[in-house]
Amino acid sequence: MEATKKKVTVKAVLWTFVAFSVFLLFGCASTQIGMEDVAKKAAFLAARPVFEKIFFAEAPIAPSARELYSTVKKLPGKPFDPSQYFGNLLNLSNGVLRLSPGDYVVPVMTYCMQSSGSSPAAHQYGLGKLSGKRASAIHDLNARGLSQFTPEDIQVLSWSIQNGILYEEMSAKSKEIINKIIPEHKEDLKLSFYQSLIDKWNVVAKNTGLPHFEELTDEALSSLGSFGESVKAIQGFRKKISEHGYEYENLSSLISLPGPSSEREITSWSQISENVYARFLTSGHYLNIGELQIRVVGRSRVPQVIKDNLSIVDVSALIADPGMAQIQPLSFSALSGVLAIGVLPVEASPLLAAAVIAAILTEKAIDWNAFSQAVERFGHSANQAI
Repeated sequence: MEATKKKVTVKAVLWTFVAFSVFLLFGCASTQIGMEDVAKKAAFLAARPVFEKIFFAEAPIAPSARELYSTVKKLPGKPFDPSQYFGNLLNLSNGVLRLSPGDYVVPVMTYCMQSSGSSPAAHQYGLGKLSGKRASAIHDLNARGLSQFTPEDIQVLSWSIQNGILYEEMSAKSKEIINKIIPEHKEDLKLSFYQSLIDKWNVVAKNTGLPHFEELTDEALSSLGSFGESVKAIQGFRKKISEHGYEYENLSSLISLPGPSSEREITSWSQISENVYARFLTSGHYLNIGELQIRVVGRSRVPQVIKDNLSIVDVSALIADPGMAQIQPLSFSALSGVLAIGVLPVEASPLLAAAVIAAILTEKAIDWNAFSQAVERFGHSANQAI
C-alpha cells in the first residue's frame, strides 16, 4: 500500500513538472514571463527537452549512438582468417556487398559525420546504422561518389548536407556532384531543416519571452545540452563558409587531429544481421583508409528470395560510433578493384593489399590492367599473403 502511494506521489510530481513546462512554452501570447535570471533559467530548462526532440527528429544525420548493433567479444567458430576465402567473389554494387559464407576484409574510405570535434588516429569504434532525414542521400553519395570525385569533394558535400545547407547555397562542385551522382536527392536538398528549426524556436519565443533564435548567445546555447552544442557546430560551419567559402582546406580546420588514440583494447564484433558480423579497424583518422572485417556465417535455411546463399552487407549504411561525444563518427565508401588501387596507401597492411589483389582476380571478368597496377603497387608487401 505504501509503495502504491509513493508511485502516485512520483507521478503527481512528474505531471506537475510537465504541466509547468508546457505552460511556460505554450501559454497564450498575453502571458508575461519575468525577465529575472531565475525565470529565464526555468524557461530554458523547460525548452531544452522539447527542442532536443524536434532537432534530433529532423536532423539530417542522427547521433551515431542512436542505433548501435549488439556486440560480441568473440566470433562464433574458428579465428578470423580472410586469407582462406580470397577465392570467394567480392560482389560490390552501389555500396552493397553480396557475400557467400566466409571471412572478408574490405578497404573503406572514411568521412567525418560532424563538422567539428576531433578525429584521433587509431581510435576504437563500434558499428551502428546510419540514420536521419538525409541518411539516404549520404548513403548514395558514399556509395557512388568516388568513381568520379575526390574524397575531399565528397567530404565537403557531406558536411554541407549535415549542416542543412540548401542546394542553391552550395559550392559549384557540390552541385555538380549532386547533379551527376545523386540527382534523385536534389529536391530534398532544397529544403532546410535548420531554417525550420529557427522558425519553430521563434514561434515559441514569441509566446514565452525567450530570446529569438538570432539573439541566442553561445552561453545560452551551451545551457541547452547536446541540442545547443549541435546548433553551435552548425553556426560555426556556416560562419566558416561565409568567410572562406567551401574549400576543403579551410573547412577541415574545424576538425582537430590530436594524434594516436590512447585506447588499446581489442575491438568487439558487431552483429549487423542474423548471420553477419563486422568490425571496423583503422590506424588513421577521417579521410584515411580503414578496413571493415566481415564474417558471414552459413544458414541452414535460406529464404527463396536470397539466391546462392549470399548475404547482403550494405557498407554505406553503416556508421562508426566513437563512444565519445567530442570524437567524430565516421561513414564509409567500400573500395574494390581500380578504385582501391588509386586510394590505398603503398604502406597498407599486407592482408589488406592481398585482399585487393584477390578481389580483382576473383571478378567474373578480370581487369588485367588493374591486376598489373595492384601487383606493381602492393606485390612486395602482399606477396606472402597471396
